[in-house]
Amino acid sequence: MKLKTLAALLCVFIVIVLSGLNAWNIWGDFVEKAISFTTTAMLFLVVMALFDVWRGGKNFKVNEIKAIAISFPIITVIEYVYPVIKYSEQKHSGWLFSMSMDLMLAFFVSSVLWSYLKKCQYLVE
Repeated sequence: MKLKTLAALLCVFIVIVLSGLNAWNIWGDFVEKAISFTTTAMLFLVVMALFDVWRGGKNFKVNEIKAIAISFPIITVIEYVYPVIKYSEQKHSGWLFSMSMDLMLAFFVSSVLWSYLKKCQYLVE
C-alpha cells in the first residue's frame, strides 16, 4: 500500500474513531449522538482546513472548502437548537450565550475560509 493511501486511511480512521467515542459518551437519543458525531468530525475538518489555509497548501478542493465553510455554522446551530426543541418543557439556562459564542466562532472560521477562497480564485485568474 502506498504511503499516501495509508496516511489518508489512518486520518479517516482517527476522525471516525474519535468522533464515535465522543458520540458514545453523549446521553440522548440517536439524533443527539449523530449530531455529536457530525460536530466532532466537522471540527477535525475545520482544523485541517484552517491549517491548510495557514500553510498555503492545496489539500482541499474549492468545493470541499465551500462545503466546510457552509456546514460548520449550520451544524453549530443544529447542535444547540435540537436539544432545546426536544426538551422544551425543561428550563434551559445559559444556552443562548454559549450558542452565540460558538456561532460567532463558526462564522469567523467561515469568513476566513471564504476569504481564502476569494484570494485563491484571484490568484488563478
